[in-house]
Amino acid sequence: MATILTLPKFSDEQDPAVVLNWLKNEGDKVLKGEVILEIETEKSVMELEAESDGILLYIKIPKGKVKVNDILGVIGEQHENAVELLKQEEAEKTISIDKAKGVDVIRLPQLSDAMEEAVILDWKFEVGDVLKKGDIIAEVETDKAVIEIDSFREGTILYRLPKTQYKIKVGTIIMIVGDKGAPFKDLLI
Repeated sequence: MATILTLPKFSDEQDPAVVLNWLKNEGDKVLKGEVILEIETEKSVMELEAESDGILLYIKIPKGKVKVNDILGVIGEQHENAVELLKQEEAEKTISIDKAKGVDVIRLPQLSDAMEEAVILDWKFEVGDVLKKGDIIAEVETDKAVIEIDSFREGTILYRLPKTQYKIKVGTIIMIVGDKGAPFKDLLI
Protein backbone atom coordinates (compact mmCIF):
# COMPACT_ATOMS: atom_id res chain seq x y z
CA MET A 1 0.00 0.00 0.00
CA ALA A 2 1.43 3.38 -1.02
CA THR A 3 2.19 6.09 1.53
CA ILE A 4 1.68 9.75 0.70
CA LEU A 5 4.39 11.97 2.19
CA THR A 6 3.04 15.26 3.52
CA LEU A 7 4.77 18.12 5.28
CA PRO A 8 4.33 17.55 9.02
CA LYS A 9 3.93 20.35 11.52
CA PHE A 10 7.28 20.55 13.32
CA SER A 11 6.23 23.43 15.63
CA ASP A 12 3.20 25.60 16.45
CA GLU A 13 4.53 28.59 14.48
CA GLN A 14 5.88 26.68 11.49
CA ASP A 15 4.29 27.57 8.16
CA PRO A 16 5.53 27.80 5.47
CA ALA A 17 8.72 25.77 5.05
CA VAL A 18 11.12 25.14 2.17
CA VAL A 19 12.04 21.82 0.54
CA LEU A 20 15.84 22.04 0.36
CA ASN A 21 17.04 18.69 -0.87
CA TRP A 22 15.78 15.19 -1.61
CA LEU A 23 18.32 12.58 -0.53
CA LYS A 24 16.64 9.94 -2.71
CA ASN A 25 15.54 10.03 -6.35
CA GLU A 26 12.34 8.72 -7.92
CA GLY A 27 12.72 4.97 -8.34
CA ASP A 28 15.11 4.57 -5.38
CA LYS A 29 14.42 1.98 -2.68
CA VAL A 30 13.79 3.49 0.79
CA LEU A 31 13.55 1.95 4.24
CA LYS A 32 11.23 3.01 7.04
CA GLY A 33 13.05 5.55 9.25
CA GLU A 34 15.58 6.45 6.56
CA VAL A 35 16.12 10.19 6.03
CA ILE A 36 14.91 11.04 2.53
CA LEU A 37 14.37 14.80 2.56
CA GLU A 38 15.66 18.02 4.13
CA ILE A 39 13.18 20.76 5.01
CA GLU A 40 14.03 24.26 6.22
CA THR A 41 11.66 25.94 8.67
CA GLU A 42 12.03 29.42 10.20
CA LYS A 43 14.01 27.92 13.07
CA SER A 44 16.14 25.10 11.60
CA VAL A 45 16.78 22.49 8.94
CA MET A 46 14.76 19.34 9.65
CA GLU A 47 15.16 15.84 8.25
CA LEU A 48 12.07 13.96 7.08
CA GLU A 49 12.13 10.18 7.41
CA ALA A 50 10.34 7.60 5.29
CA GLU A 51 7.20 6.33 7.02
CA SER A 52 7.35 2.95 5.26
CA ASP A 53 9.57 0.65 3.20
CA GLY A 54 9.18 0.79 -0.56
CA ILE A 55 10.15 2.67 -3.70
CA LEU A 56 10.10 6.47 -3.96
CA LEU A 57 7.51 6.48 -6.74
CA TYR A 58 6.98 10.20 -7.15
CA ILE A 59 8.39 13.54 -6.02
CA LYS A 60 5.68 16.20 -6.26
CA ILE A 61 7.73 19.12 -4.90
CA PRO A 62 11.44 18.78 -5.75
CA LYS A 63 12.37 22.16 -4.18
CA GLY A 64 10.65 25.30 -2.96
CA LYS A 65 8.07 26.62 -0.51
CA VAL A 66 5.51 24.29 1.02
CA LYS A 67 2.82 24.51 3.71
CA VAL A 68 1.88 22.06 6.44
CA ASN A 69 0.00 19.05 4.96
CA ASP A 70 1.16 19.78 1.38
CA ILE A 71 1.88 16.56 -0.51
CA LEU A 72 5.62 16.12 -1.07
CA GLY A 73 5.81 12.69 -2.70
CA VAL A 74 4.71 9.04 -2.69
CA ILE A 75 6.38 5.83 -1.45
CA GLY A 76 4.93 2.51 -2.56
CA GLU A 77 5.46 -0.68 -4.51
CA GLN A 78 6.87 -0.70 -8.04
CA HIS A 79 3.50 -1.65 -9.62
CA GLU A 80 1.51 1.14 -7.90
CA ASN A 81 0.42 4.23 -9.85
CA ALA A 82 1.45 7.25 -7.77
CA VAL A 83 -0.38 9.79 -9.96
CA GLU A 84 -3.71 7.94 -9.65
CA LEU A 85 -3.25 7.68 -5.88
CA LEU A 86 -2.66 11.44 -5.65
CA LYS A 87 -5.73 12.18 -7.78
CA GLN A 88 -7.85 10.07 -5.39
CA GLU A 89 -6.30 11.79 -2.35
CA GLU A 90 -6.95 15.27 -3.78
CA ALA A 91 -10.54 14.35 -4.72
CA GLU A 92 -11.24 13.03 -1.19
CA LYS A 93 -9.71 16.15 0.37
CA THR A 94 -11.79 18.39 -1.93
CA ILE A 95 -15.02 16.54 -1.07
CA SER A 96 -14.42 16.84 2.67
CA ILE A 97 -13.64 20.57 2.37
CA ASP A 98 -16.65 21.18 0.13
CA LYS A 99 -19.06 19.45 2.53
CA ALA A 100 -17.57 20.92 5.71
CA LYS A 101 -19.69 24.08 5.78
CA GLY A 102 -23.04 22.50 4.94
CA VAL A 103 -22.92 23.85 1.40
CA ASP A 104 -22.18 22.15 -1.90
CA VAL A 105 -19.37 23.43 -4.06
CA ILE A 106 -19.50 23.11 -7.83
CA ARG A 107 -16.10 23.13 -9.49
CA LEU A 108 -15.20 23.39 -13.16
CA PRO A 109 -15.27 19.71 -14.18
CA GLN A 110 -12.71 18.03 -16.40
CA LEU A 111 -14.88 17.32 -19.42
CA SER A 112 -12.17 15.44 -21.37
CA ASP A 113 -8.81 13.84 -20.60
CA ALA A 114 -6.91 16.71 -22.22
CA MET A 115 -8.99 19.56 -20.74
CA GLU A 116 -7.08 21.71 -18.26
CA GLU A 117 -9.00 25.01 -18.50
CA ALA A 118 -12.05 26.69 -20.05
CA VAL A 119 -13.80 30.04 -20.44
CA ILE A 120 -17.30 30.61 -19.00
CA LEU A 121 -19.34 32.03 -21.89
CA ASP A 122 -22.79 32.25 -20.34
CA TRP A 123 -24.49 31.60 -17.00
CA LYS A 124 -28.05 30.22 -16.96
CA PHE A 125 -28.72 31.16 -13.30
CA GLU A 126 -28.04 34.13 -11.00
CA VAL A 127 -27.08 34.30 -7.32
CA GLY A 128 -30.28 33.73 -5.27
CA ASP A 129 -31.86 31.39 -7.85
CA VAL A 130 -32.80 27.86 -6.76
CA LEU A 131 -30.89 25.12 -8.55
CA LYS A 132 -32.16 21.57 -9.12
CA LYS A 133 -30.21 18.46 -10.11
CA GLY A 134 -29.88 18.27 -13.89
CA ASP A 135 -30.29 22.03 -14.50
CA ILE A 136 -27.90 23.44 -17.11
CA ILE A 137 -25.89 26.02 -15.15
CA ALA A 138 -23.38 27.35 -17.66
CA GLU A 139 -21.95 27.22 -21.13
CA VAL A 140 -18.17 26.89 -21.26
CA GLU A 141 -15.68 26.94 -24.08
CA THR A 142 -12.76 24.51 -24.00
CA ASP A 143 -9.97 24.34 -26.57
CA LYS A 144 -12.10 21.82 -28.51
CA ALA A 145 -15.79 22.77 -28.13
CA VAL A 146 -18.54 24.75 -26.41
CA ILE A 147 -20.11 22.54 -23.72
CA GLU A 148 -23.00 22.89 -21.27
CA ILE A 149 -22.38 22.05 -17.62
CA ASP A 150 -25.29 20.58 -15.69
CA SER A 151 -25.70 20.45 -11.93
CA PHE A 152 -25.47 17.38 -9.73
CA ARG A 153 -26.35 19.54 -6.71
CA GLU A 154 -29.47 21.34 -5.41
CA GLY A 155 -30.01 24.45 -3.36
CA THR A 156 -29.99 28.24 -3.47
CA ILE A 157 -27.07 29.71 -5.41
CA LEU A 158 -24.97 31.53 -2.80
CA TYR A 159 -22.00 32.34 -5.03
CA ARG A 160 -21.29 32.29 -8.73
CA LEU A 161 -17.99 33.03 -10.43
CA PRO A 162 -18.42 36.09 -12.65
CA LYS A 163 -18.61 35.51 -16.40
CA THR A 164 -15.16 36.14 -17.77
CA GLN A 165 -13.18 36.05 -20.97
CA TYR A 166 -10.23 34.64 -19.01
CA LYS A 167 -9.51 30.93 -18.86
CA ILE A 168 -10.03 29.20 -15.51
CA LYS A 169 -8.46 25.92 -14.45
CA VAL A 170 -10.28 22.61 -13.96
CA GLY A 171 -11.21 22.32 -10.27
CA THR A 172 -11.82 26.06 -9.79
CA ILE A 173 -14.92 26.81 -7.69
CA ILE A 174 -17.51 28.16 -10.12
CA MET A 175 -20.61 28.01 -7.91
CA ILE A 176 -21.66 27.34 -4.30
CA VAL A 177 -25.17 26.21 -3.41
CA GLY A 178 -26.86 25.60 -0.06
CA ASP A 179 -29.46 26.99 2.29
CA LYS A 180 -30.03 30.75 2.14
CA GLY A 181 -27.63 32.51 4.49
CA ALA A 182 -25.27 29.51 4.90
CA PRO A 183 -21.65 30.60 5.46
CA PHE A 184 -19.44 30.01 2.42
CA LYS A 185 -16.95 32.90 2.04
CA ASP A 186 -14.06 31.13 3.74
CA LEU A 187 -14.22 28.41 1.01
CA LEU A 188 -13.18 31.05 -1.53
CA ILE A 189 -9.91 31.99 0.17
